[in-house]
Amino acid sequence: MTNFIPFSQTQIKHNGSSCTVNEYIFNQPSIDIAQAIIKNRYPLEHNKKSVNLTCDLIYYVLEGQCIVHTEQKSYTLNPHDALFITHENWYWVESTYVKLLVISTPQWSAKQYKEI
Repeated sequence: MTNFIPFSQTQIKHNGSSCTVNEYIFNQPSIDIAQAIIKNRYPLEHNKKSVNLTCDLIYYVLEGQCIVHTEQKSYTLNPHDALFITHENWYWVESTYVKLLVISTPQWSAKQYKEI
């Protein structure tokens, strides 16, 4: 089986005012892929952190630069760098501009995401 989704047919989601996501909907429960652009901080509120309860994520930098703060340490990511974030570990992102390829497994859903 193959499934082609052109960028023009991605689903655009706004995760607050600092993050825009183009999601490729393949309807595959084991994996998901999206492009995210973050400007400023994500999540935007300075006392908040992101947690995925079931999804592991890979952030791959396409353009720009960001700092991803995790429970373990902070990582500066530049173009072509990748960071693996396991589920149940909190993180937040700081950037003036970064375009990320985000791969999640299993398929990402809002139900399994929370901010703490």
